[in-house]
Parts: sequence; structure tokens; C-alpha cells
Amino acid sequence: MQPLYTSQQVRDAEAPLLAAGQGKELMLKAATGLAHVVVRELQSRYGRVYGTRAVALVGSGNNGGDALYALAFLARRGVSCQAVTVAGSAHEEGLAAAVAAGVCVTTEWDSVRDADVVIDGILGTGASGALREPLASQLSDWQNNACDQLCIAVDTPTGVNASTGEVDPHAVRATHTVTFGMLKAGLFVHPGAGFCGHVECVDIGLTSTDAPAGYLHTTASVRGPGEQDHKYSRGVLGVAAGSQQYPGAAVLTSLSAQNTGVGMVRYVGDAAGLVMHSVPEVVTGWGRVQAWVVGPGAPEDELVDEVLDQAYEKCLPAVIDAGALARVSRARDNWVLTPHAGEAQSLCESRGWTVTREEIESAPAHWARRLASELGCCVLIKGARTVISEPDGTLHLTPVGPARLATAGSGDVLAGIMGALMATEQPAGSRSAAVVAANAVLLHHEAAGNRALETAQSILEVARSHREES
Repeated sequence: MQPLYTSQQVRDAEAPLLAAGQGKELMLKAATGLAHVVVRELQSRYGRVYGTRAVALVGSGNNGGDALYALAFLARRGVSCQAVTVAGSAHEEGLAAAVAAGVCVTTEWDSVRDADVVIDGILGTGASGALREPLASQLSDWQNNACDQLCIAVDTPTGVNASTGEVDPHAVRATHTVTFGMLKAGLFVHPGAGFCGHVECVDIGLTSTDAPAGYLHTTASVRGPGEQDHKYSRGVLGVAAGSQQYPGAAVLTSLSAQNTGVGMVRYVGDAAGLVMHSVPEVVTGWGRVQAWVVGPGAPEDELVDEVLDQAYEKCLPAVIDAGALARVSRARDNWVLTPHAGEAQSLCESRGWTVTREEIESAPAHWARRLASELGCCVLIKGARTVISEPDGTLHLTPVGPARLATAGSGDVLAGIMGALMATEQPAGSRSAAVVAANAVLLHHEAAGNRALETAQSILEVARSHREES
């Protein structure tokens, strides 16, 4: 897990260094790291650095200063460099360094379209509010006519909120984002994540004593079986899923859970015959379980209520999906609710909050946090980038998007994987529900096939490859 911070937390970490007069040192470290990334990407794309063309869009603040110092570095490497100032003023020392290195300074945008690389140094992590004219139109005109252009953003793409991931309609869509000091949460939250491209962090010597705003999970891990393990110590997962209308959900949930490595799957619901035929290892009927998955495939309300009551009274971990979401009236902190944006909207409206699906999709971190705080459990909002929030607002994010998972039944498979990991974790109990959920998202993405059934089948080998040695 890599810690993620808000823009304010990063500014707080910078404050004592700035007060000690180290501002220029920080900027030079940032600019040098930025320039090295530009050199690497130019070499990778064009096979050369000397003679390429770089244009930096330069704002009046420190991001513009970073870009100007980076241009000075690039000019000394033989890159033809131009700085387009967009705010009427620029960082004085950075501008002087750029001019001294032979960088051409202008206010005209004509050269931007033909550049081999564009460096976005307009606005940084402290910016807020809508982009103003004429900048908004200039950015749109450039990007509407750009074709596969290398664009490297300084700290955060202009128009992307580095704390929340919310974006301006005219935001810069970068191929790479070079951020400084600490990773910012908004760079990994939809929709902002889709504007950042590849994100990397340059170390400039910042430290923070604050608790992170969230964590980025990049590698899945699964607790492997020990020598003394048996099916009960490996965890028993209860699955309440499927209905006469959606029997396949029961199969997908049970199969993915079984293949993830849980000790036993115990199924209750209307699709027992189909589940037994498709996944003969599954046991049907009520009995002892260590965790529950409830809701995929719209099971009967009476069954859902019985499972939720049992899970609550026994403090059992639970994954609540689809048809069970509307039945939740109380929750435990080891539960994970897994709505998509439409279901999240319904959850919000049931609590008297007025919000549209589009508003949730544009700010999923905000709504995941609000629901998690209200309900007292983890909330995972599925979407272009899955967002998980703990009740205290701590986010858990992954760098993967679910483009390959936008198929019928994929949510059922994710629920089964997550439930299996929860049941398997219970004997150890070392990871929170949110961390387990993030692991499930990573495994789900890695196993993704063209159909949900393929994903449920392939999770077996993927889970094995990520097992920790006991």
C-alpha cells in the first residue's frame, strides 16, 4: 500500500521547508525530476532527445516555475524549447533561468500543436474553481486538435482536483503526470484518474505526520493455506444469491468464491439445483459460516433480511451487493456495501439526500465517504475506477480500471471473490474489510475475461499466484 494525501496535507508538509528558506531547492528538485521524465519519454517515443520540440504552458505560480526550470534543463540537452505564458506573469527566477538557457518565451499558442511534448505547468494542486476564459477555450481548442500528443502534467493536470479527482470540463488530459513529494489521492479517483495518464512521484524530501487520506493498492495478496489448515480453518463463506429471474448470479458468485480459495462455500437460495450442478463442491443449506455474500441476483427479501440479521448479530463480515443494498438498515464496520453509481444514488435518496447519478459519478470519493460515515461500514462504489471508503473516510484505491469488466455478471464475480477473501482472512483477522476489498478488486481485474464466467473460472490460477507463504 502506498499512502495518498490531499493537497492541503502536502502544503502542510512543505510549509516548514519553505519557512526555512528551502523553496528554491524544492523547486529545483521537482524540475530536475520532471525534466528527467520528459527526456525518458522523448527517447522512448522518438528515439532521440536532441532536436525535439518541447512547449511548456506556464502559469504564474510554482507549477509554472517547475516547468520553466525543466525547460532550461531540456534546452541544455539540445531540445528546442518554448514557454507559452498564459497568465500575464511567470515565476521570475524560473523565467530568468529559462531565458538564459535559450528558451523562447511567448504568449502565442501556435507552436503548441506541433510540439513533440507539451508540459502542462499552468495550475497546480492549490487551484480551485472553474477554469476561466480565454484559457478554457484555448485548452479545448488545443486538445480537440491534438493527435496522440505526448503531454506531461506538472504535479497535477490543469483542471483536475488533486484531492478529490473532480475535473473541470476543459481539464488537460495528460499522458503522464509527474507529481512531487507525495502521491495525491485525486490522481487515482475517477474522473480525475482518466486525465492523469501514467502517474509517478518525484521525491523532493517531504514528510508528513498526518494520517494519509487514503492508500493506493497495486499488488494483490491472498493468505495461502498452512500445513495445519482444513476447510473450516480456511473459512466458510455463506452465499445468499440468485432468484428464479437471475439464477446465474448464484453460480457466478459461488464459482468465483470457490476458485478464490475459500475452505467451503455454503449456498442458500432459490438456485440450489443449478449451483450444485455447476459447482459441485458447494454445500447447500444453512450452517456455520465465517462471512456472507448477500444480494447478487435479487434473492428474496425474506432471505436477505435473515442473512443480514444473522451477520449483524454475530458480527460476521459481509459483502452486500445489488438486491440486498436497499434492505440495509444497520451495519457493522466489517461489512462492505458494493453499489454502482445508480445504486449509490438510491442509498443516498433513502437517507434524504438529493443527488443525481451523474453527480455521484463525477465525485465518487465524496459520496463513498459520506455513505460510509452514515452507515458505519465500508462502501465500495463501482465505476470507471472503484472507490472504497472506510467509515472514518480513509480511501482505498487501485490503479486499475474496469473497462474489461463491463459485462453482465462481473459484479457477482467480484462479490464472490471479496466474500472468499473475507472468510479466508477471518482466522488471521490481520486486514481490514477495506484492504480485503481492494485485494478483491485487483484479483478481479487480473482475472478478467470477456465474459463473467471466464473471469470466475480464471480466478483460480490468479489467486494461487498471489498467495502468501504461510
